[in-house]
Amino acid sequence: MTKPIQPNAAGIPQEENGEWLWMSRTADGLDREAFLSVFKESTLENLPGFYPGLPQPEALRRYETEFWNYICGDFQKEGGILAILGDAGGYRASVRLYPQGENTYYIEALETRPDSRRMGYGKRLYRRVIARLEAAEGEICLRADTGRNNRASIAAHLSAGFRLAPEAPEHPGRVNFIYQTR
Repeated sequence: MTKPIQPNAAGIPQEENGEWLWMSRTADGLDREAFLSVFKESTLENLPGFYPGLPQPEALRRYETEFWNYICGDFQKEGGILAILGDAGGYRASVRLYPQGENTYYIEALETRPDSRRMGYGKRLYRRVIARLEAAEGEICLRADTGRNNRASIAAHLSAGFRLAPEAPEHPGRVNFIYQTR
């Protein structure tokens, strides 16, 4: 198992409240189990659709192996950026960003660990990711979408400065968001 990222290691800046933001185009140094724990609940909800007929333990093992291999392989080849917000309690929230042109990213899978929900981690993750990208790239554009019934995700996007956007043909029936530097 890889050594877990420590809040004071690898030059990860810490805020006064002890939170840290890790952003990288590689999974080097990422703790596999801590990372997968952020996604565990949604993974369990989606397993029957991914692996119909497989017993849950086998389906979970297969999904987590395939997802981890994707994060360590194709995700990096696609130029994706992985962002994790954490603190002394571990990894709290994560999001994946996919480049879509100059200073433009599609955001996928804002996830917050179940025991860390409704505490503002998703909103703070977004705000810190936005600040880091704007500091590095200047003006940016972020696009995201979520299910129409995912009230928590809708609220997190809006509170982090995203605006509602028209329905995207590639994501029909979804609530679409955009964030652009003003």
